[in-house]
Amino acid sequence: MPEKGKMGACAMKGKELSKPEAHMREVIRFLLSLPPEQREPLELAENYGFTMACPAPPWPSVAARKAATQSCTWEGDTVACAKMLAGLGLRVAMLNFAHGYNCGGGFEHAAGSQEEAIFRSSSLFLSLWPHRRQDDGPGVLKRGLWIGEFDEQLPRKEAFYEHSQC
Repeated sequence: MPEKGKMGACAMKGKELSKPEAHMREVIRFLLSLPPEQREPLELAENYGFTMACPAPPWPSVAARKAATQSCTWEGDTVACAKMLAGLGLRVAMLNFAHGYNCGGGFEHAAGSQEEAIFRSSSLFLSLWPHRRQDDGPGVLKRGLWIGEFDEQLPRKEAFYEHSQC
């Protein structure tokens, strides 16, 4: 196995990965090593292509809902807060303020956005990365070549990206 933080021989000949790249590479390796009965449900994804011309259906009135909705703000990482609330027995929904063009934003090389943090802290990579734009992949924009190491294990599916028409 290559030294931690180094690319494989098929990538960029020993160029050291940045900290976000090395972390994401380890997350991907872990996710892909899961047994099929654990991994396959994590790979499921469904595209809801709502647009301004074809919006999402309206929410039912508060009276029609079975339980009251609660909201709060908490200073912290999205995934860590969701885990904490789920640990308290609550049904949690996370909003992913996603990039409409690049699947995961710059999850494999950048450290800043909420979507990138969710990709590095969850299994979201398994369900969305196969649905990236047809012209997205290793070496595109700022993506490292190392990301191509996983193309055989996680083949492309129908593209969801670019998905924003707003």
